[in-house]
Amino acid sequence: LGAGLGRLCSILPRGSKAVEIEQDRFENGGKRTPWIEWLNQDVLSIEFYQAHYNSYDIVVSNPDFEVALPFIVVGFHLLRKANKDARLYYILPSDFFEASALRSRIFKLLDFKIEVEYKLGHLTYLESDPLGQKLTVDSLFVLKLGREDKFQHRVVNARLAGML
Repeated sequence: LGAGLGRLCSILPRGSKAVEIEQDRFENGGKRTPWIEWLNQDVLSIEFYQAHYNSYDIVVSNPDFEVALPFIVVGFHLLRKANKDARLYYILPSDFFEASALRSRIFKLLDFKIEVEYKLGHLTYLESDPLGQKLTVDSLFVLKLGREDKFQHRVVNARLAGML
């Protein structure tokens, strides 16, 4: 969701789908990753929701911060409810769920939990500055439906573990 220019899509397997609303990003991403099916659609539209509801086992996103919470909600609606292994993989600021009272409250109320958080560090994702560093720290959150052990999750320092 929000596939951008396709950098994250480049690691996805053949048969995956990428969704991007911006026309230029959609076109460039499709050229970069031709083995991916690209959709030029708005993931927050009712048409997208109805067409893709309960259809996927994995949803991956690096959403713009302003739409991250709606993207999480949409992502969970896209997952197959019958598959207990269905997961969201979202790159978000490490403090996303605790940085504001509103997001903390929403996290407590919604029926999902953080299974694993992979701390990515101060990585930048810009092709123009691949070695640059951001002021904020991002994490890859693995999210799943359910409330069991909602307030406990495993944290892995991906950089120190040699995963980056």
